[in-house]
This record gives sequence, C-alpha cells and structure tokens, in this order.
Amino acid sequence: MTEGNYVLIIEDDDDARLLFKTILTRNHYSVLMAETAEKARKVLETHVKRVDAILLDLTLPGGEDGLSLARSLRQQEAWQNVPIIAITARLFDHDQGNVFAAGCNAHLAKPVIARDLLDVLSLYVGAAKA
Repeated sequence: MTEGNYVLIIEDDDDARLLFKTILTRNHYSVLMAETAEKARKVLETHVKRVDAILLDLTLPGGEDGLSLARSLRQQEAWQNVPIIAITARLFDHDQGNVFAAGCNAHLAKPVIARDLLDVLSLYVGAAKA
C-alpha cells in the first residue's frame, strides 16, 4: 500500500478524533492529529511539506479557536492553498459567512457522516490512493 494524502485533524474530543482517524485511514489517507491550536502549529511546522488538507474543529480549548487559527494559517504562505474543512456541532446561517471569511474552504456539521467527509476531501485533495 502506498502512502496516502496527509490530513491534519485538529479536534479536542478524543472520540471524534478517533472516528475521523478511522474513517480516513480505512480510506488510505495518512493522518496527523492535534488537540489544540498550539499543538496544531507544532505539527504543521514539522510536516510543512506533507499536509494536504486540514480538518478543523471550530471550538478548541486553550484560548485560540478554530476560526482564529484558520485566519492565522491563511496569512502564512505555506498554508494559503491547503484546504481547510471546518467542523462544528453548531453552525447557524449567519455563522457560515464567518467560516468562509476566516479562510475555510468547506464546512461539515457534527455528527459527521463518513461519506460526506470523504466526498469533501476528494473535492480538494482527491481520493487517497491504495
């Protein structure tokens, strides 16, 4: 099996992280994970050439939320073109504009349906190769 596209999962909930990792690895994506924006920055510094997409929970612990992280990443040349898929349990119509204004490419609502996650990733990074 060849190595698939790399997806960074930034999610503070252990169960959600495990679910996303399981869905992605079963579909031949390689997975990196972080629980906070601070940890995500460290992963991104280490894997700058490898991350093909970012799965980003909008409610993160530790002071910096997902929208703030997305805005910050879009200001850095290395991350300007990497797809960011926002994930949240609550998103109201008036909030969707904030998600896209922050630089996210797409949004998925929790609970995330596996097929929806794979479909949106295939739009931005293609299907991972087995």
